[in-house]
Amino acid sequence: MSQKERESEQNGSGDSTTPKQFYQYFNPISGQMEWKVVSEATAIEDDEDMIIQIARSNFGDMIYDYDRNDRYSAGLKHHIKRLKSEGTNVHVADIGTGTSLLSLMAVRHGADKVTAVEVFKPMAITAEKVIKKNGCDDKIKVIHLRSTEIQENLVQEKADIIVAEVFDTELIGEGALRSFKEGLVTLGKKGCRVVPAKGRVWICPVSSEKLQQFWKLPNKRFKAPFSDCTGTAAVFDIQLSEIDPNWFEVLAEPFIAFNFNFEDADSIKYNETFSHRISITSKKPAIFDIVLMWWDLDMNGDGTNYISTVPTQFSDKTAWRDHWMQAIYYLPKPAQVLPNEEIVLHCSHDEYSLWFNIGEKSEGPSFCCCQLHSAFSRYDFYRLHKMDENEAFIQWIRKFCENKQVLTFGDGSLISLYASKTAAKVYAYEAGDASAGMIESYAKLNNITNIKVIQSLKQLNSDIFTKELTVISEPFFSTSILPWHGFLRFSALINELQNALGNEIKIEVMPKKSKLLCLPVKFEHLWKIAAPVGIVDGFDLSDFDVLCQKARTIADPIVEQHSLFEYPGISTGTQQEVFFLSVNSKSEAKSTVITSENSETNALVFWTETEFVDEKSEENSVTVSNGLLSNCLVGEKPEWHPGHRQGVYFLPFESIGKAKTIEH
Repeated sequence: MSQKERESEQNGSGDSTTPKQFYQYFNPISGQMEWKVVSEATAIEDDEDMIIQIARSNFGDMIYDYDRNDRYSAGLKHHIKRLKSEGTNVHVADIGTGTSLLSLMAVRHGADKVTAVEVFKPMAITAEKVIKKNGCDDKIKVIHLRSTEIQENLVQEKADIIVAEVFDTELIGEGALRSFKEGLVTLGKKGCRVVPAKGRVWICPVSSEKLQQFWKLPNKRFKAPFSDCTGTAAVFDIQLSEIDPNWFEVLAEPFIAFNFNFEDADSIKYNETFSHRISITSKKPAIFDIVLMWWDLDMNGDGTNYISTVPTQFSDKTAWRDHWMQAIYYLPKPAQVLPNEEIVLHCSHDEYSLWFNIGEKSEGPSFCCCQLHSAFSRYDFYRLHKMDENEAFIQWIRKFCENKQVLTFGDGSLISLYASKTAAKVYAYEAGDASAGMIESYAKLNNITNIKVIQSLKQLNSDIFTKELTVISEPFFSTSILPWHGFLRFSALINELQNALGNEIKIEVMPKKSKLLCLPVKFEHLWKIAAPVGIVDGFDLSDFDVLCQKARTIADPIVEQHSLFEYPGISTGTQQEVFFLSVNSKSEAKSTVITSENSETNALVFWTETEFVDEKSEENSVTVSNGLLSNCLVGEKPEWHPGHRQGVYFLPFESIGKAKTIEH
């Protein structure tokens, strides 16, 4: 909505003839749920959650996965050709058709009839448009239902082949097991072939102190609480190929933990445990604490045509994908292992998830008892470790807070603990229950008595014992979405604090300013998630582009958040300051020209650098970045902070390869 439209809406003078729809979203600056108004011309006729799911699904990236497309096409061709040679009129059922690309492939390879099943109404409508545009509406029928909701007695003709792409990082997390088990009964003939025919889950036992930093609290400067918390069994999906191989030690050869036969309904079980005896190949004692996981699909069923998500550390034949990644699982109870030792690893799954444990017997999935593993992202844990390693920053905080009455603002920050070493008193404002409990537990375990955790500024009024208050922050809040949200939230809290305390208390604020920086880049693959797909494998999918653009307009900001250390790319220009953020100063928009030295620039990356300066000694300063960790020259691969997500603006697809200057 434009500024003019906002003003009209607020003044009640908007065009009453234009229907509006309201979508709820979280405002990271106010920390509150708010509403967004979208005109009917923009809105999609469906509920909010469905729209958001379309925008977040990265369907475009999946369609750009040419290896996936080719192997699905080959699998369909393999079975259709054989059946046609036997004189069979081939009927294909496409479960979760999405764009209808697989249905179109089936028709191209000779299928006489295709039943395409799609539960998401906007996608089902779009699939029908795509099918008609490609001249296949006489052979493909779209059913607007979930495959598991279709009654067997309503199916007039069962299928010879079932094709489905219902997989996620864990392979089974999107309901693949039920889709195939029930789909074979409801939609398939006896002896129905399935593309893919089989699936295998591969795992590799490893030891890694570095990867534990995405899971455990730091204990370098303070004893860490919750060391006995096993965390959740939730998967940590990550682009494992971008992880430095030196970050982990392989303890045993990768092996198959689970085999699934998607063509045999009776063999598909929703709850299973397999105990695998593995031989430790490490040459020295180690801690077995992590399982790395990926999977592959046998498309034909004869081992000649595979889709694999194997990372580059374990194969030289890999394909980049973002819709399917690899996974890290943290063992609830790590074990010390010795060279050549044999150990039993219990591998379990239910209908949607996997988990692993070591011990005499298998156990159910672990549950978090500290709240942090449910409230924090894996990146939040890593950020805590990186901050705990930042000696210059911590020493600056201690010197600045010496003998002062200090208020810290945060939600998932250890800055109050650092300040407590020298401050007279520290009030730790922690907005979330989990982060408040974290600071209280750190303080109790380490006998820190000068910290008081508060979750409301009203708790300050009767407790302040001097006329001066020093306020500091990283600034970081776990609810922040984009890099600059932390500073804006901090600034909003400063205003709230000043209103609460009035003029009787002198407030010293740090930091006072932050720079928003920008770097033009050429991503190797990440651009695919936002790009239109157009013509794919000879099929016109432009109606799908229209749907995705509408969904992204409603659900996505212009600048998106991404954990860029996982995504390869190169710098195509020098970093530039594009905005100046200041506490208690009104921000004003300005136009900035970003210069690129490469016409193939496909994105701009944004992050903030926040400077902590002691006005009594300006030479005593330290800068904290949530983006680049080191200077990056043109043509080099940027080193992005793994503990923060950076802001990414994808350039309009039609402008890539043309302009070398971008006005922002």
